Amino acid sequence: MIIIVDSREQIPLEFRKSSNVEGTKIATLKTGDYSIEGYEDKISFDRKNPADLFGSLGSGRKRFGKELERAQEMDYFAIIVECSYTNIKEKTFEGAEFIRKMRGDVVIKQIHTLKQKYGIDTIFCNGRKEMASYIRDVFVSYLNQQKIDVKNNTDTWTKGWVGFNQTHSTRTGD
Repeated sequence: MIIIVDSREQIPLEFRKSSNVEGTKIATLKTGDYSIEGYEDKISFDRKNPADLFGSLGSGRKRFGKELERAQEMDYFAIIVECSYTNIKEKTFEGAEFIRKMRGDVVIKQIHTLKQKYGIDTIFCNGRKEMASYIRDVFVSYLNQQKIDVKNNTDTWTKGWVGFNQTHSTRTGD
């Protein structure tokens, strides 16, 4: 697979080449910062450092809301944060002293609202290496499931998977 990195991503994550990752390409993504070549409209991660997260849920909320609306059309979209849950909640990350208008507990409540209302996951990672590993692993799982789906002519990626936005499930009678 080739991982697409949004052209606006200022300091891209590094994805090492492996049997699963052929490399990366820089391109403009409509939604998110990382996707898979050929699946840019199906799966994406939006990377946030703590300051980005507070900004997106505060003063940048309107712009971010438009991105979340586009994300509703995808099989999977998640926000991935370069910080721990506790450090966001307690505002104990580097640079937190410069973010005066929002409390950490309010940001955490907004994150839970995004999950409950829109099915959007937020993943907290301890550093960039862990973020890249997490994204790669989800992309590999998604592509493996796509191969099974094509073979069986089914849509199992969205069925009952914890991370999927259930409002877009193809199941009937649930």
